[in-house]
Amino acid sequence: MKFWMLIFFEAVFAPILYIINEFKNRISSKKISNSSCMVTESNTINQINFVVHEWAGYPLERIKQIKHHLPSFPCGLKNQIDSLIDYNTKFKSMRKVSYNLSITDLNIDYLQNINKEGVNIEMFKIYSKNNLGMDIGGYSNVIKQLVNTKDNELFFLINTSVSGNYGEKLEEYIKAFERYPNLGLLGISYSTKVYQTLIRNNFTPHVQSFFLVARSSALAKLLSTNNNEFPGEFEINKLALIRFGEARITSKIQKLGYDVGVVEPDGKLHFIPKRVFFNNGYNSWKLPHGDRRLSNGAPNFVHQLNLNH
Repeated sequence: MKFWMLIFFEAVFAPILYIINEFKNRISSKKISNSSCMVTESNTINQINFVVHEWAGYPLERIKQIKHHLPSFPCGLKNQIDSLIDYNTKFKSMRKVSYNLSITDLNIDYLQNINKEGVNIEMFKIYSKNNLGMDIGGYSNVIKQLVNTKDNELFFLINTSVSGNYGEKLEEYIKAFERYPNLGLLGISYSTKVYQTLIRNNFTPHVQSFFLVARSSALAKLLSTNNNEFPGEFEINKLALIRFGEARITSKIQKLGYDVGVVEPDGKLHFIPKRVFFNNGYNSWKLPHGDRRLSNGAPNFVHQLNLNH
């Protein structure tokens, strides 16, 4: 209901809202606003919490295509499980790790199919959930049970639309949080605007929610300042989920003082500019505009992070 009420408000005040957004875009500073700097002494991350979310209606292995003109790619629960088993095999002794699997509409037949197909979920704690909030609701359900205020713990939040085997790449993502102590949230793709609106000249850069890495302390503060609600966890409309969930996760973590980063296909880590009053960061944005999945050549792919760039 609130989504459509907001759309109605935008329809009524569209000319004014367009002018305000255009004004913000034009006067924004060319200077990037973030506070991250690489430190020489590593702030060791000693606990990793993997949270994979799946809907039981999907096959264990599937092919996804975002747009008809883009390449299709393999994904599904098996891809994520195999990737995390690969991480566990290669880096098992380095850190404490918890493996968590959230499944919407979990049933006996689905679990039997997992066993039949030989997908090894023995090291995963399984959480059952309804479809409220979809993948974000699944993340939230686990986060609330495991989160704490420690800076040296991370959450990997992954839905099963992620492509490819990426286990050996994850250690560099962890090191990014050790090198950048103010980094609170990291993604592998972004959108520079909210598309679920009538005001299409908005500049609202945010990391997309199918693969997120977050500092535990940032998530704990987000919950404590947001009535113990993870943005989007109660949404039933996918359009509202992106607008009130995905986009707000980035903005709220930035408002808490943390930096938010995204890894580009070339391996570089870029920081999303913080919004300060009328400075929305539009003129400091150097990456492609729009939904980055549509232009990066490898949708939903976990890119190799190179911190030496």
